[in-house]
Amino acid sequence: MPADPSPVARSVEQLRRQFGLAPDDELERVRQRWPEVVGAAQAATSTPVALREGVLRVETSDPAVLEALRWSEDRIVTALATGASPVRIEAVRGTLARRPSG
Repeated sequence: MPADPSPVARSVEQLRRQFGLAPDDELERVRQRWPEVVGAAQAATSTPVALREGVLRVETSDPAVLEALRWSEDRIVTALATGASPVRIEAVRGTLARRPSG
């Protein structure tokens, strides 16, 4: 008979709260809505990678998209807070991904 997983689940949830990490489903909802929120072209070259303490971290390999994300922060925050599956974020922080060499 398998052990009761609830102590482990409670521990994971406690650590998640302690470190300010969003539940996995919130980040997944952001990823699903990303093309709708930023447009297909920007979504094709950027990826939401983390959501912690209300800060959405987005990685892109395109410096122009990184700049567009910075200029669009308020619109992105507002768009994600509305709709059928809202996610509350306070800021968007983009990082430039390193391109593989070779």
